[in-house]
Amino acid sequence: LIDSLPYFEADKNLAAVAGAVQVGNANSLLTKFQKLEYIVGLNFHKMAQSCLNLVTIVPGPIGVFKKEAVLKVGGYHTDTYAEDCDLSMRLLMARYNIKYTGKIKARTEAPDNFGQLITQRYRWSRGMIQAILKSTNELTKKFTFRRAFVVSYMFMETVIIPLINFTFVLITLQFALTYSTTELMGPFFIGLTILDMTLILYSIIAEKELGSLLFLGILNRLTYGLSLEVIRFFSIIDEIFRLPMKWGNLVRKGMN
Repeated sequence: LIDSLPYFEADKNLAAVAGAVQVGNANSLLTKFQKLEYIVGLNFHKMAQSCLNLVTIVPGPIGVFKKEAVLKVGGYHTDTYAEDCDLSMRLLMARYNIKYTGKIKARTEAPDNFGQLITQRYRWSRGMIQAILKSTNELTKKFTFRRAFVVSYMFMETVIIPLINFTFVLITLQFALTYSTTELMGPFFIGLTILDMTLILYSIIAEKELGSLLFLGILNRLTYGLSLEVIRFFSIIDEIFRLPMKWGNLVRKGMN
């Protein structure tokens, strides 16, 4: 973790440095999709956010914190199902900076069956929504443009975009089945796929990962990616109606 020290030395207002999480058991199609998701959907986004000193989530598996900053905002809280998101948002709203570096890495064991994946991602999604709602309450008590930006960005990324994506897929399927044509949505969908491939290509080059993951990007939007959108959609609905939930236990099998 010594690679994170220069970041703290360069910025006295830095509260944390997020590291890169890698899937350590990418030995099946499902876990390879998750490996691709971690590279593009998590690490790449953090790389972009880091340019603004606004990394929104320091992942549980790997992150270096300034103890003084963490204690000042109250440390980890247990009133959400996404403590890492909650702590990161409170640090950002307290005007601290958060950076990302791919130099510090951690390997995680990803769920290797779909039921376990649903359990994990449902908790992540609802926990992030809970953290956003919690931060929104703080925003109403003390408004600043930085706080408003953090809450708005997270709300857009966690709620609005998944709802738009899910709705787009439903409309596309309904239009294709009803009118037996893809002339309206087909070109737009192809454009999104090309955008996916561009991001994936850049990310796997930056992360020095296998080019074979590029092929999964072609399938991702209508397979694994669509599954995640469905999970996020129902987690949003469940959180709106405050349906009870449990933490959920993942079966650990090891990464060898």
